[in-house]
Amino acid sequence: MNKQNVRTLSLILCMFSYLLLESETERSRRRILELERTEMKYRFFEDDYREIERVVLVSAVFCIGYGHAAPGTNSGKGFCMFYAVLGIPLTPVMFQSLGERMNTFVRYLLRSA
Repeated sequence: MNKQNVRTLSLILCMFSYLLLESETERSRRRILELERTEMKYRFFEDDYREIERVVLVSAVFCIGYGHAAPGTNSGKGFCMFYAVLGIPLTPVMFQSLGERMNTFVRYLLRSA
């Protein structure tokens, strides 16, 4: 094999190993830098993000199915699927229970009249 080819392959191998080893560190540094930039630029801190996340979560839970809004993240989609899997079967059970209670109340009114 040519000396130039060996050198090129070794450089490529070193480059990929460096990228694999340092990718997580680079991501964490980039995230910290972006947070600092956002805090400096907008005076918006991580606690503010947490508060907004809570508001969005509560509004998504109570307004699910309204309009054409859909979550964009995988975790948000998973939560909505879990919420729907529990909510859809429990809705008829709730309506049946409500109907039985209304029926009992109407029977009571008819007997007392």
